[in-house]
Amino acid sequence: MEEFDIKMLKEFLSADEVIVRFQRENYGTTEYIDHTVTPEERQAITDVLNAYNLMCSVSPEVLHKALA
Repeated sequence: MEEFDIKMLKEFLSADEVIVRFQRENYGTTEYIDHTVTPEERQAITDVLNAYNLMCSVSPEVLHKALA
C-alpha cells in the first residue's frame, strides 16, 4: 500500500459516515453508484490496517515465515 491509501483508509475510519462513489461509463452515459460503508466493512478496513502495520513492524525473516 502507498501512504495515500493508508491515509484514505484512516480517514474512512475516523468519519461518522463514509459514502464511496463509483463511476462507470455505460453506452456513452456516465453513471454513478453510491455505497455507504457498513460497520462490517469498517471492521474489515481496521483488520487490514492492523495486519499491514504488523507486517511493517517485523523483521524480513519473521515476515517471510508468516507469509510462507
